[in-house]
Amino acid sequence: MKFVLIVILVIFYGCSLAPISTPRSAQSLGKNKNKIEVMPMIPVLGFNYQRGISENFDLGFSIEQQLAPVASGFFKYSFINQPEDFSLASTGGLFYGSGIVNTKGFHLGMITSYRKKWFEAFLYPRYNHLQWDGSNLTSDQEDSLVIDIINYASKMTIQYAQIDMGFNFYTSSVFNFGFGASYLYFLSVEHIDQQGGTWIPEIFLGWKF
Repeated sequence: MKFVLIVILVIFYGCSLAPISTPRSAQSLGKNKNKIEVMPMIPVLGFNYQRGISENFDLGFSIEQQLAPVASGFFKYSFINQPEDFSLASTGGLFYGSGIVNTKGFHLGMITSYRKKWFEAFLYPRYNHLQWDGSNLTSDQEDSLVIDIINYASKMTIQYAQIDMGFNFYTSSVFNFGFGASYLYFLSVEHIDQQGGTWIPEIFLGWKF
């Protein structure tokens, strides 16, 4: 049932959760540096752009296709910012999705990463808070929901913790690819007697310029 809930929210009723394609390293890009990162359909098609505003502070935006698009603006501030060894950064962002349902909310977290030459490991725990508005659902679409939110499809609040972890591999000074997984754990979902979590795999590609 836990996995079914995730699949319904993320896949079948897209624009349901916070963006997945967020930063995957605690190291800042550096002033006036840019990075593009894509997630090619695992689990969603995601794109994000980041720019270094200062040596330790980055801003960015992302667009993610969960059947319907989710747009997000985010920041990353690196408290410890090292080309190699440990780095630590805080992150946060706002997002909005529109489609069969409308969602909006925010996420906050901390990223730690450890890099040695071409290899980097990262760990990124974060909190996600979103408002679900299912006013665009027709009665037929409400009836097709497997989870018992049929009578509450118009509005509800979802809070969940997320832990992203994985590895970056740097093939050059500008290109990297990575593998990882996100663990989602539901803390509070109004009108749904459901708590628990599941793993979602990730693949991402990056280009720094």
